[in-house]
Amino acid sequence: MQVADFGGSARRYLVALSLNGKAYAGTGTSGMNYNDWWEFGTISGVEETTVPQVQVYPVPSAGPVNFSLSKVTNSVTCVVYDMSGKEVMIESFNAVQQFTIEQRDLPSGTYMYCLTSNSDFIGSGKIIFE
Repeated sequence: MQVADFGGSARRYLVALSLNGKAYAGTGTSGMNYNDWWEFGTISGVEETTVPQVQVYPVPSAGPVNFSLSKVTNSVTCVVYDMSGKEVMIESFNAVQQFTIEQRDLPSGTYMYCLTSNSDFIGSGKIIFE
């Protein structure tokens, strides 16, 4: 999808990159070396939302595992899988920034988790119950 036309002169060796959700293009040469940069707003042309950062602690854990999100998030679902990929736990939380999951009757071992909010991916990782 083309977001916008490049406003600079035609050139070779143009450099393009994305940084913090915005696209940039610039420099290069056409017999003359350019030292300009052009900003193109969001890469998709649609204002993007920020996914919360996730902290999980303690890992490994002899008790509950705590999840801390960088912002309050509505309707968080935490699905836990064993190492064979089998779903072994699912928990849902409403309007939270922190929540805890318990080991319950899960055997000690390594598990993977996946966090979503209204079907949008938030994060995934590994937890270890001792």
